[in-house]
Amino acid sequence: MQASANSRPARAAPRFGLLLAALALLVLAVGERQSEPAWAYPVSLVDWQRYGFIATSANWRQKFDVSQLGAGWYVDANPPACATSPGGMDRALLIRVLDWTPDRLPWLESMVDAHPASLWLVGNEPDCIWQDNVLPEAYAAIYQQIYTTIKARDQSALVSPGGIVQPTPLRLQWLNRVLAEYERLNNGALMPVDVWNIHNAILREARGEWGADIPPGFDEIDTGVLREVADNDRLDIFTQQIWDFRAWMADRGYAGYPLIVTEFGILMPVEFGFDLARVNTFMDGTFTFLRTATSSDLNTLGDPSDGNRLVQRWAWFSLDVPPWNPATNEGFNGNLFDPYARTITGYGLNFRKHTAALPAPDYRDLRPGGLRFEPLGPVGPGELVNRQVEVEVRNLGNLDAGPVVVRLAYDGPASGQLQHSVTNLPAGSSTWVAFELTQLSQGAYALTVSVDPDNLISETTECDNLLIMTMVVPSDVAYLPLVARKR
Repeated sequence: MQASANSRPARAAPRFGLLLAALALLVLAVGERQSEPAWAYPVSLVDWQRYGFIATSANWRQKFDVSQLGAGWYVDANPPACATSPGGMDRALLIRVLDWTPDRLPWLESMVDAHPASLWLVGNEPDCIWQDNVLPEAYAAIYQQIYTTIKARDQSALVSPGGIVQPTPLRLQWLNRVLAEYERLNNGALMPVDVWNIHNAILREARGEWGADIPPGFDEIDTGVLREVADNDRLDIFTQQIWDFRAWMADRGYAGYPLIVTEFGILMPVEFGFDLARVNTFMDGTFTFLRTATSSDLNTLGDPSDGNRLVQRWAWFSLDVPPWNPATNEGFNGNLFDPYARTITGYGLNFRKHTAALPAPDYRDLRPGGLRFEPLGPVGPGELVNRQVEVEVRNLGNLDAGPVVVRLAYDGPASGQLQHSVTNLPAGSSTWVAFELTQLSQGAYALTVSVDPDNLISETTECDNLLIMTMVVPSDVAYLPLVARKR
């Protein structure tokens, strides 16, 4: 049954973008790049790296076998303290700016320290009242604070303004006000951007109606573009919005900068006529356009370092958001994995159809796998003993690594640091390294294992190279359980 505007999922204006995503170029002017960070520049991209997805659940790495998709990057809506990259994927990490205060800067600094050379997305649809909901002038100040903080901690990091819901005239006005306020705050300086990103939804803009509503700060406006539910898979609208944003970029001094579409898909549910075949047809059409569209026209210039492609990377919405539930008015269409059964869906299989023939990039991913201790009997007061500790070292990548330095530090009644080097650690393998700890007295010892502690080996993830555990050298006193009996 064809849905009407009044019968769509009943949340007044659902969220149509959960995130943003990433690429990798530092561009100050057309063709002017800073030094290359770990995130691959367009000039070094393989096609596998262009296809991405948005993950929304906190434990998606453990729940879903995303290797089945063949994706090359992901957007993390809820990044953990250590955002690992399965299969060597590139990552974009979202910083929500809803109710942002400087109190969150310590968290941001710790995240930047843990994820060097990552792409940071400053806000999730800050132009949407249903998402981060920020006045454009306030957003300019927030962006400046976050950008400055990230660059001060990591010069190789990339920063992108929050993706707007859709590049319509009304949303571009919101961005115009952001740029104008940034220039006012900084003596006319152009707002620094490493990569632009947008969401590319196809939604209605009318105050109080379904869709994207009206951006914050536009109280005098009640309508923007007026679309219907059936328009949600209009490929002509999707492609025109990309062209329109490239033209806006060129007009605002960002011609030739990299552009990523960090969220798009079909939000309308199966019940509204958007079945598997219809959604997959839209996926096919958008993927083909994003992969092939180019422009050398200075008014809509694509990225010159990427064959003048309009878009460098794109992320499908979503990996794991549940389908729409009419009882709760929550959920959306197009999920690549079933969030309950944890199996790949028909949408995920169609995604894989586009990536199956593409060669994956080579990468290394080192990490400690675990610790094991030599059995040790009770130790008397003042007695000193030796103990062997073995550390498992893994290479989850598809490239050999070596030499790999493994360091073991221990701290307790005695302290010290030991180091070994593994000459070669083949791709997909692991090995155990033995350390002999000497002159230990009874007590608890904090053990810290560091793999490649000096970051001499390029990896997709550095923050998973530490393992911290506690080892106890037992005393010769036996503590037995106390059993109380009633008489």
